[in-house]
Amino acid sequence: NPDARLALLAPTGKAAQRINEAIKAAIAKLKITKPKREQLEKISASTIHRFLGYKYNSPFFKYNENNPLPNDLIVIDEASMVDIALMSKLLKALPPKAALILIGDKNQLSSVEAGAFFGHICTDNNLQNNVINLTKNWRFGADSGIGKLSNLINQGQKLSELKPLFN
Repeated sequence: NPDARLALLAPTGKAAQRINEAIKAAIAKLKITKPKREQLEKISASTIHRFLGYKYNSPFFKYNENNPLPNDLIVIDEASMVDIALMSKLLKALPPKAALILIGDKNQLSSVEAGAFFGHICTDNNLQNNVINLTKNWRFGADSGIGKLSNLINQGQKLSELKPLFN
């Protein structure tokens, strides 16, 4: 829907910047009309705090259950880094018909604050029909040292068992 009100969010400024860089690079490759390109170039990622309207020295945000967000679709990248308190505030601010897409790696970068909600969602048997596991790694090859190590760890190998493999 070209009229959908989209929000692209990340837990940190650096992650939001990386989303913006990826969008810019992807738009440059598209064979589209100038008006469509200009429309797409308006898309910009934000931190979750900024998007919710962080109020300085306050646990409250501009958007909340009494003042819902004006969006139809919200996409959060690096969702594993979002703590339970911030996610709770975001969920309370969602309008009833909005869609929420969480992107992340349940095995990487859990939140600094309390609550690894993303990992729980990904492993909750009641939610498995709503979870898609991607297996292609775009950061490093499966044959690289870090690729082999992460695959073995994700398969349940203990670090003590892996040490001889990397000597």
